[in-house]
Amino acid sequence: MWHLLNDYFYPILELYWCVYLVLPVMGNRRDFFRHPPDFGSIIPHRAKNLPLRGATVSSECLRELVCIAEARTGLRPLRRPDLVQQRLRALQEQLHKEQAEQQACAGRVAQCQAELEQVGQRQAALEQQLHGLTAAPAQRRKMAGPYSRQTKTQHRLEVYQKRQGRRQKELARAQRVLVQQGGKIASLQAVLVQLQAYHDQLVAENQANQAPIRVTLRIDAGFASGDNLTWLIEQGYELYTKSLNDEVTASLRRRVTETMAWQRVGDNAEMIAWSDQASQCAYPLDVGLERFHTGETVRYSTLLHYGPQPVATDLLQWFHDYNGRQLIEAGNKESKGVWQMRRPKVRSAGGLIIQEQFSLFGANFVRLAAHWIAETSPQASPPFDKPQVSVKQMVQVAANTTAEITRQAGTAAVVVEFAPSSPFRNCRLVLGGLVFQPALPMFNRACPEGQSVFFPPG
Repeated sequence: MWHLLNDYFYPILELYWCVYLVLPVMGNRRDFFRHPPDFGSIIPHRAKNLPLRGATVSSECLRELVCIAEARTGLRPLRRPDLVQQRLRALQEQLHKEQAEQQACAGRVAQCQAELEQVGQRQAALEQQLHGLTAAPAQRRKMAGPYSRQTKTQHRLEVYQKRQGRRQKELARAQRVLVQQGGKIASLQAVLVQLQAYHDQLVAENQANQAPIRVTLRIDAGFASGDNLTWLIEQGYELYTKSLNDEVTASLRRRVTETMAWQRVGDNAEMIAWSDQASQCAYPLDVGLERFHTGETVRYSTLLHYGPQPVATDLLQWFHDYNGRQLIEAGNKESKGVWQMRRPKVRSAGGLIIQEQFSLFGANFVRLAAHWIAETSPQASPPFDKPQVSVKQMVQVAANTTAEITRQAGTAAVVVEFAPSSPFRNCRLVLGGLVFQPALPMFNRACPEGQSVFFPPG
């Protein structure tokens, strides 16, 4: 039964914390990590060999998570090596400028060396001249005054000694700049080699990708560092995220004028947007400034987007597309609260896996049961008359409420009547219909063909 629910009703989401992949339907192309449209939310399943939440910084594990998702599904979007090629050209131009600057620095070093050598020669000549004047007869030395040749030569020698010290400092400074410039060039050359290898890797992956898919990645602001956004864009993903830097929001607020109109996108939310704006990553993004009215205060945040969709012209859709990830956030919260995954009950690795699988099974089964009850009991009282139920209410309230179970006369249906003192007083459920038995290995002898069997009621 577990395999039936797991494989047929709910594809497992191999995600971690706030990373969610949403793949739209594209003709005959396969979807993966697609949210089931009929049965509601699902608990995300933590990928193996990853640190538990809180054990590492979220932005550092994004690439590993995306690579694990692609490896497990065997699907990936078409890479964007053309964008990497643009970065290569920009780095090559920067490298040429730095090399020209290096030549200028080398010329400056040569000039400082020539000036220092010239000052040294002039200083040596003055010292020799001063030595000849001081070696003159005593009667000439007595005639030396403040305006004598000897005094003037002594002053000029002191000037050139100070000039030599300045020239030595200028030479040392120019040599340091030359060394630093050489380090910049070496770093740029190393980056160019790595980026060229990365470009070649993306080209090879595109050639090997026979069935590329379109992937929309909706991530929390904690993952939205500049390097992560650049990498995800080059990997071919369409991005919906929030800005991690509050300075971006403050800068956008300064750009808003009184003539600009805010568009309402929610009960207390408004937005205003700009397209193709310079951002913290290497490529321009669509940016949207959100404004939330919470009582007497107003809060602001910034949405970011990269992709072919003209989100700046449809702010309402942009707002709801990004906030759709809150369904999976609710699944995270449900897994830790309702299904008791916050505090594991066991310590062994096998026990943790079993507890995790049973929690996922429970989330799937409650939603499936809610749909089944709504279909088989059309006269059911609230809240059982709706397929989208509150899992917390079903697990923590309904499952612990006293009820009387009887069989309806003349049929195979079962009648469930809740106690008058319960929260579901006067609620009556009639459950019946066909019973479906999936093909399981233990029933191979009873069903040699391994096919599922329908049993009529009664």
